Amino acid sequence: MKKKSKVLIGLISFICLISFENIANAKNIKQHSSFMGNYKKVACVHNKVYPNHNQSNDSYQTKSSKLEFQRGNKHITLLNDSKMSEMVYKKHYGTVQNITMSPDNRYLFVEYHEISSTDNSMLGKIAKFDLKTKKLIKESPEMEFGHGQSLSYNRHEKILYLIVLGRNASKHAKIMRINPNNLKKISLTKVKSKSYLISDQLIFDKYNNAYSYTKSSNNINGKNCLRIYKGKVNKKHSKLNLKQVIKHAPGSNNYPANIPQSMAYNQRSGRIYFVANGEIMSVSSHKLGHLKRKDIQDTVFNTNKEFEGLTFDSKGYAYLATRYQIFRSTRPL
Repeated sequence: MKKKSKVLIGLISFICLISFENIANAKNIKQHSSFMGNYKKVACVHNKVYPNHNQSNDSYQTKSSKLEFQRGNKHITLLNDSKMSEMVYKKHYGTVQNITMSPDNRYLFVEYHEISSTDNSMLGKIAKFDLKTKKLIKESPEMEFGHGQSLSYNRHEKILYLIVLGRNASKHAKIMRINPNNLKKISLTKVKSKSYLISDQLIFDKYNNAYSYTKSSNNINGKNCLRIYKGKVNKKHSKLNLKQVIKHAPGSNNYPANIPQSMAYNQRSGRIYFVANGEIMSVSSHKLGHLKRKDIQDTVFNTNKEFEGLTFDSKGYAYLATRYQIFRSTRPL
């Protein structure tokens, strides 16, 4: 019995040592140069405004079978994906803040924000679902993820990225790199900005360019304009520069809570998507910097649901996460 006890104690100690090493191996880095580029004047596109009266007053009981086009210049219909909705919201650890899909369409990663979190703690978890079996296969420990809206998959590094930031834009943030297999933190880089505020929005295109955006409340282009940033975000050095301004950001101008909710990249069309409650706007990544009014696609839906996250599969189908449901586009976008 004594030998068995010693073996058991040794085994437990070994497992604890491995776990400690995994945590200790996560690198903490401080980037001294500014994450956001210097102030500069860029082209501003005066886009058409489509009235959006979304008040985001949905509750758990208000589920819908579809989200239908109400107005805009891009017709999109989204249907409730009942199996995916059941899978993602079954455990309901907290509120879903963002979703992202692996390039092979096999796995869905979901960032949950703890219901009891305050703006200071902003605790969350990441769950990994197998879309073939519709089962949860991995869950991260509870960590400080910030608001969690920036969760994105980098296909070149084959890892997940997340900007750790609260609900409001700031001049200080942390860029977290996460292993998509075990959902453990690889590194955490502290970054700062000497000019523009850092946003908790982040995506990567198929060329490994990184994008982010903010919704401005007061600047030279007026209230409610959309600022789009482009650059590189990686383990060595990260920097984003203002690339384009769109005069009117998606979302209701009169509702203060209608803040940027998500950002997505469609590898099939090469378009970048900006999500607000009840509205989705998109532009071509190839034309960024010299966009015309006709290049902006905009859709307002007939809903008061709170939009949370958007992602695309390799065929171009959109998957939209609302507070309590996942919706799938009826056709590739």
